[in-house]
Amino acid sequence: MKLQKCNHCNAQFTRGEINKSLWLAYRPIVCTQCGTKHKVLIASRLLSVVVTVPFALLGIYLVNNYNQSLLSVLSIIIPLTLLASVISPYLVRYSDDY
Repeated sequence: MKLQKCNHCNAQFTRGEINKSLWLAYRPIVCTQCGTKHKVLIASRLLSVVVTVPFALLGIYLVNNYNQSLLSVLSIIIPLTLLASVISPYLVRYSDDY
């Protein structure tokens, strides 16, 4: 899997640009080379949610059903969420069509 490139000039998006876009409510990425705006595709938004939300649900499940302390649950959930943040930039796709 590769990070997406600009549809006009083929400039490579960075993981940081994509993560910032995802963490800031799917803001568009503006190409640093040509200035083209790229919007997150709806399918990619759904995929991003599918990759990250199960970790939160797992935490709620562990706290409610196994009386796990919040600290022990966070010690599991935080690394998994960070892993999802590392994987997500390779999964999401952008379009320059508005």
